[in-house]
Amino acid sequence: MNQAGRAALRIWRGVVLDEWIDYNGHMSEGFYGLVFGMASDEYLIRMGFGESYRAEVGGSFYTVETHITFLDEIAPATPLAVDTVVAGADRKRVHLFHELRRISASKGSGPNKGSDPNKTPGTHDTPGTTQKPGTHDTPGTTQKPDTHDTLDTHDTFDTSKSPCSTDETLAATQETMMLHVDTRLGRVAPMGDELYAVLRADADAHRGLLGEGVVGRAIRGVPT
Repeated sequence: MNQAGRAALRIWRGVVLDEWIDYNGHMSEGFYGLVFGMASDEYLIRMGFGESYRAEVGGSFYTVETHITFLDEIAPATPLAVDTVVAGADRKRVHLFHELRRISASKGSGPNKGSDPNKTPGTHDTPGTTQKPGTHDTPGTTQKPDTHDTLDTHDTFDTSKSPCSTDETLAATQETMMLHVDTRLGRVAPMGDELYAVLRADADAHRGLLGEGVVGRAIRGVPT
């Protein structure tokens, strides 16, 4: 396992699949969430979370809140990468900030790294839903990928605050909050010491990487 570093973690790489494309010829909105969900899974794996932990400890992670900003279109077969910063952490919560970037083919994106969206469910869950392979649904809903464009409507997002490389195009960001749940008791509980040690080290290493106002964003209201 890699030691925590000062830079954001390049946690996931992949290529846009044909089935992710909408009728406008761009990656559909729902698949941005799919990619970010696979990146969250990869970070949990980095922490040491997996099948043996779920079986032996009875613990799992539930996503309870996310916020995505759509900054640019993504074309078919585009190589992608997700860079991840631990924005906050305690023994019950994992607060991540992901950046989805278009990268050049020369950087060797290769096959999609992480959960296979066509067959393998994500390793963490969301309360109140039936989870489909590779997706993290909103509590109490059945989420389907939308088919409208994802042009940037957040023109105040300051990419100069990015903790990641600026030589790759930033296409979207996601802020996500996951809770550690004792599945045997059905309630939030502290995670295991080994998982928390990795999370805490990354959080300490990433402190200060995110500029003011990058996390905690909300949708700008529209007058009624």
